[in-house]
Amino acid sequence: MNLNIENEINEPLDGNELHVIPDYSKKRSGDGENGEAVILTSEEQALGEQEMKVWFMNMQANNKVSLDRSLVDNRLPECKIIEYDISSLPKASVVIIFTDEAWAPLLRTVHSVINRSPKELLHEIVLYDDFSQRDELKDKLEHYIKRFGGVVKLYRATERMGLIKAKVNGAKLATGEVLFFLDSHCEASPGFLEPILQRIKDNRKSIVCPLIDHINAKDMRYSGAGGVSSVGSFHWSLHFTWDPVQKEVSDKLEYVTSPVPSPTMAGGLFAANREYFFEIGAYDELQEIWGGENLELSFRTWMCGGRLEFIPCSKVGHIFRDGHPYNMTGKNENKDVHGTNSKRLAEVWMDEYKEYYYKHRNDLRTKDVGDLSERHALRKNLNYCYVFRPHNRVWRHLPRRVEGVKEHEFDKTQSMPSNFPDKLNDAPAKLFLVWLYRDLTSEPKWTKEKVKKLFGDITPGKMHVFKNTEAFNNELWHVKHLIDLKPITFPNGEPTVDDIYRMELFANGECKIDKKLESFPEQAVLADPMKQMTTHYLKSRLASRYNAHKEIFEDTVYGPKNMSVLD
Repeated sequence: MNLNIENEINEPLDGNELHVIPDYSKKRSGDGENGEAVILTSEEQALGEQEMKVWFMNMQANNKVSLDRSLVDNRLPECKIIEYDISSLPKASVVIIFTDEAWAPLLRTVHSVINRSPKELLHEIVLYDDFSQRDELKDKLEHYIKRFGGVVKLYRATERMGLIKAKVNGAKLATGEVLFFLDSHCEASPGFLEPILQRIKDNRKSIVCPLIDHINAKDMRYSGAGGVSSVGSFHWSLHFTWDPVQKEVSDKLEYVTSPVPSPTMAGGLFAANREYFFEIGAYDELQEIWGGENLELSFRTWMCGGRLEFIPCSKVGHIFRDGHPYNMTGKNENKDVHGTNSKRLAEVWMDEYKEYYYKHRNDLRTKDVGDLSERHALRKNLNYCYVFRPHNRVWRHLPRRVEGVKEHEFDKTQSMPSNFPDKLNDAPAKLFLVWLYRDLTSEPKWTKEKVKKLFGDITPGKMHVFKNTEAFNNELWHVKHLIDLKPITFPNGEPTVDDIYRMELFANGECKIDKKLESFPEQAVLADPMKQMTTHYLKSRLASRYNAHKEIFEDTVYGPKNMSVLD
């Protein structure tokens, strides 16, 4: 097996130099403890801002945080009472790929895995160095990891492989039953490993992801919600995105701790049975460097009999950066590795739906992206592969962004998953009830500005009514991961101007006209009592809104033929 690596480096130290896992039951003090933000002096902050241009994270704050820092256990209460039969669970190889990563985040990733993994379950940590050039990651690193008693194994590539090939090589070198891939700037939270291994033991064909908590790149604050609120999705340009968990999905979950199915994953943090990972084709090793491999694996898993899930009781923090501090150029100076990788995915796995991709990247339609015969043969040889359909992808009522592309009806090779989309046969709604439901703290500036333009401010919980027009839909599309959208329906007929003060608008989108209401009621109550509309509100807002929207009660609804709805 030629993996282009130097000799394995994992000789242990002896005696007092060995790592000792901290006693986290004792109170700890120091910068960043309990996941708190690091407070910098004005001079440190200025230096940190300069370093952000290089590392895309504040290294002044990062270096102040202990490699063994404590974190608040923010799992759901139900997760904390689950007891696992440790002796029956498979052992894990945690695989961490890095290239010229900063010292502190890389080693804090290793420390957190060591500190928060039951010794019986952590088979090894595979550190795969993708041809780093920084001196700090040479002899110093080799000596440092010896304190872990041989559990941490370091391999070095003899040429730059890129993240995709490096992951495959790391997986080949690993010998544990389960592979758990982590980025090189993470922190494992309390109890992160057991629920992952339990799920893979229960279903070896499940590729599972921990909940990804947020580590602020500027001040190292660790934050995260309790349960699963979002799952992976994708744009037709084949970029990853997040979408809210659909009610139809959450209603089927037996417990709040149950695995949550996800159409796609971000790709940096996930686990799989090692044998199964290779059975379904690992990664496409002709994809270059980084980008698109996460969707390729996601599509392939669902199409070929596997599952992709988020595990509510497993949480890992990740430093979210606005850029990459290392070279992402492919062969022949290819600076569009995401585009060429995505074309390989589209050509092999998306059938005629690849036309949606080419609507975004028509410049790549005739681009040579290398030999695809091996991946086509993989698809042919894998049994029970479905024909591609973009399950859980298209927003329930927003029209697809791409127009003029034929909606294809495919025959199934086997029975199709129940959560693939059907066509929207009903007439399109004329109005949408839109709720801003997610906190925008970690969103980029442009997103906050877009939300403020649409909703007036960025406070979660705001309800607004929008016309179903192309202009509004294009604007809402940009913030679809932050909103819940329902069509407004009129069970007892559309209102006239005389009905303005007799209407009740419910959170499910129903707008009912109640003839029994007085002409000027004290309140028209939403289904959510916290969202009551006063008489003043009705007079000043509803009437003006009706006048503004009245033309849509005629025949100006934006209703393209390529609308889709989820089951």
